[in-house]
Amino acid sequence: MNNALQIIYEGMTDRSTVINLTNHSYFKLDANPYIDDYELQLNCPYRLETKENLLPTGNIIPVRKSENDFLLPRKIGVQRLDTIFIKDVGNEKVAELQSKTSGINMKVYTNQPALVVYTPADFPGICFEAQNYPDAPNQPDFPKSLLRPGDIYNNISIFKFDLGTPS
Repeated sequence: MNNALQIIYEGMTDRSTVINLTNHSYFKLDANPYIDDYELQLNCPYRLETKENLLPTGNIIPVRKSENDFLLPRKIGVQRLDTIFIKDVGNEKVAELQSKTSGINMKVYTNQPALVVYTPADFPGICFEAQNYPDAPNQPDFPKSLLRPGDIYNNISIFKFDLGTPS
């Protein structure tokens, strides 16, 4: 895949162990001091409800018609995210981000079931953390995160960049 950053985590174990690796890189697609005008689309019809400490409660919530609804492309605006989104099953493309200023478009692909989207208030960037559901060992209805001897853990994330025409 051209113009792409591909991150692959693989793991094996000799004893059963919990594993949930991810990447925490920030992306900035133009020289503007904020990311508020970036258009974001997420192929994530649900999110995990979290407590104040950001641990999941176990509840899965639809995003449609909520402040977390990025099913269609829209500007991020002043909203800051630290949200666990659940990927649409069967769709490897989980996110698309675009700067109209630079014309740069970034698509995020993963084989993982969840995507944490993080836009800190004091930093002009966005982070896409492809992973299993956080706190999976303590939530019986979440996908399992136990790696057993003989199995191979495989987490693939691809960040593909295209250059369009700036507005």
